[in-house]
Amino acid sequence: MYHFVGVGDFVIVDGIDDIVKTFGLGSCVALIIYCPVRKILGMSHIALPDSSIDPNKAMIKPGYFADTAFCQMMQEFVLRGCDKNNLQVQLYGGAQAVWDKDIFNIGSRNLAALEERLLCYGLGYNKTDTGGHYSRTVEVTAATGRVNLISHSLAQWRKNK
Repeated sequence: MYHFVGVGDFVIVDGIDDIVKTFGLGSCVALIIYCPVRKILGMSHIALPDSSIDPNKAMIKPGYFADTAFCQMMQEFVLRGCDKNNLQVQLYGGAQAVWDKDIFNIGSRNLAALEERLLCYGLGYNKTDTGGHYSRTVEVTAATGRVNLISHSLAQWRKNK
């Protein structure tokens, strides 16, 4: 069964037939956590690095911010009996935004916020495709944790808008 993750959402699945997919990762980052022992897969589509700019939104959509998305997902994995030492973490996205002059550097700030959280939890990440100037679509299967990555030129994406 397909599960689609929108901006600011996160999904955690445990069915071996489950597939989780998100679209349009420009400066946004897909945080993927996978427990191969229990076949539990989670994905969040993170838009901004820090929930302190809008705590009310963070309560409604914790997946929107790097800090709250990571914490919520880790809590879910622990509640489902996953040992943090078995978790595989992957990051995708974090591109320079569509604008020619990305003065806010949201993509790199999202990645830095996630890397900081991972360090605090003593976790690294196994595989990434981050940065650059292109958008990504990411699809992951719960049975294997295998990622299918599709890259899109941001210039092409701008043309199609």
